[in-house]
Amino acid sequence: MQNWGKGITGLFSNMQDIRSTHLDWLMLGLMQYGIAFALYYLPLPQSKTIAWLLVFGGWMNAFPYLVRGLFGINAFQLNGPPKQMICALLGLISVTALILAFSLLLIGWLRFL
Repeated sequence: MQNWGKGITGLFSNMQDIRSTHLDWLMLGLMQYGIAFALYYLPLPQSKTIAWLLVFGGWMNAFPYLVRGLFGINAFQLNGPPKQMICALLGLISVTALILAFSLLLIGWLRFL
């Protein structure tokens, strides 16, 4: 952290979770780029569905880290107050979207073999 930014860390509940959010978005963005490249050369009939699942899953997958870092809401547990459950459900839906997208990719590309 730069010297000029040390005062900002007090605004957030957990700075390590904010860093995790950033790294998660970088990795998932690279994943989306790689899959878009692959789908260009090996198109599948359900490419548009796969793309939407990857975009939603990629952006929302870091959401539990973000709300824990900014607001202190533990979005990794499906118990607690309603806002915690909603945040955890959004994280669960994003993981499900990514798993479904990768499953559709794998099944679709295995048909080429």
